[in-house]
Amino acid sequence: MPGRKLRLSLPGRAWTAVLTTTFAGSVLGLALSCILLVVAGYRVGPALSALLDGAFGGSQECIDTLVNATPLFMTALATLVAYRARIWTVGQEGQLVLGAIFCYGASLLCAGFPQPLAWILPLLAGALGGAAWSLPPAFARVKWSVNEIVSTMMLNYVAVFLLMYLLGHLWSESSATYVQSSLVNDRVHLPQFNAEGTLNAGIIVAIGLAIAVSVMLHRSTFGFELRSFGFNPRTSLFKGINPATTCIKVFAISGAISGVCGAVQILGSDWRLTLTIASGVGYSGIMVAMLGRLSPVGAMLAALFFGALNTGSAAMQLEAGVPSTIARAMQAILLICFLLTEAVGQTYLARRGSDA
Repeated sequence: MPGRKLRLSLPGRAWTAVLTTTFAGSVLGLALSCILLVVAGYRVGPALSALLDGAFGGSQECIDTLVNATPLFMTALATLVAYRARIWTVGQEGQLVLGAIFCYGASLLCAGFPQPLAWILPLLAGALGGAAWSLPPAFARVKWSVNEIVSTMMLNYVAVFLLMYLLGHLWSESSATYVQSSLVNDRVHLPQFNAEGTLNAGIIVAIGLAIAVSVMLHRSTFGFELRSFGFNPRTSLFKGINPATTCIKVFAISGAISGVCGAVQILGSDWRLTLTIASGVGYSGIMVAMLGRLSPVGAMLAALFFGALNTGSAAMQLEAGVPSTIARAMQAILLICFLLTEAVGQTYLARRGSDA
């Protein structure tokens, strides 16, 4: 409301519950992960030591963790924008793929442009591709009340099939052993921050998106509209909010963020289109957003956590002989424990509130 500050803080009791449930989820998840390692026949100490060393053992390991966390963070941002409005899209994977496709096509056209225009325009093209891919399920929900989980999931498969067609025909690199496109021109690469070329400006893009999302959610009129729509689309009409327009805007913003993630993959690290351009990042971003409690800061911490697990699992496999599938199982266990303890905490707060 004009003239009033938005409330960004939680009551002390709520903060205590958040911290308590987070700590409890961490302890429970770690304990169950250790049990999993023991049952699978691996020594807990060497396995966890290898995991930590692989994720944070040196400067290069920390960089690898940041690189792995960046796409997870961006798809988590896309997820939390939609889920704050109670739009349960799972289309981040397909929107990432379309963003990568649009970005690659634009990078072919912008190779002769001066920098930084040569990589800014493909980034914007990626955002456009992701937003465009989010609109069909948005209109389907608004016009015919089609469940967005079903429609976005179906479009994920369509996006992959489109990528397969493009790599098999229009953008196929005939001399390559694998199904992939040719490399983009060096002029469209994102600025690199280390000699190995692994750390790039994509992390700055992700931080910029996080700031923009936070401002939009907490310091803008649209953020108020988004939260009102999520609370109750029908009652938002009495506040002068058009539910259909708000729904479409949320879909488009979420899709654009996922599309930027695909563009960063092309311009920052892969430099070409491949069938594994997404490799589950969109779905993992949903887990990261849920683990981060649909908060930009929480999503950042959760993305770093999952990035560390992804980076450390390779070292755990090499040094302790633990397969990467165990690390993925540990991710699932930790997520379930966090969600379980959060549900218990919310139930506790609700009961305390009713007794007050």
